[in-house]
Amino acid sequence: MPGMGLRNNNATDIAINDEPEGIYYVIDGKHYDSGCCFDYGNSSTNGRAVGTGTMETTYFGTATAWEAEMVSGPWIMADMEAGLFSGYNAKKNAGSPTIDSWQFVTAVVDGGGGNNWDLRGGNAQKGSLTTF
Repeated sequence: MPGMGLRNNNATDIAINDEPEGIYYVIDGKHYDSGCCFDYGNSSTNGRAVGTGTMETTYFGTATAWEAEMVSGPWIMADMEAGLFSGYNAKKNAGSPTIDSWQFVTAVVDGGGGNNWDLRGGNAQKGSLTTF
């Protein structure tokens, strides 16, 4: 539903700063958002945008502010605060498939520390994950 969300500003035992972490979710492939921030993962603990690259979350939706050259969606992306990424290059990634036929979607963001991360996704009901 529009505007829905859940936030825990008192989470414990989570990665902070640039510590390694892995985040994943399985989501309804027909339920997504057209804007920021239909996310799951770690973000600031005060509910404010505190700077580029200060969170690691998975995103599933059709936001185009950061993917302006893509024409349809939804897509699996990583939301790192102040930018959505569908792969290595911002704005256009040939490996970013439109996901419009999967009933359930798996999205994974692995943060390896040292400003390294990867984005993977796939059909949660069959097949393997693809690295974007």
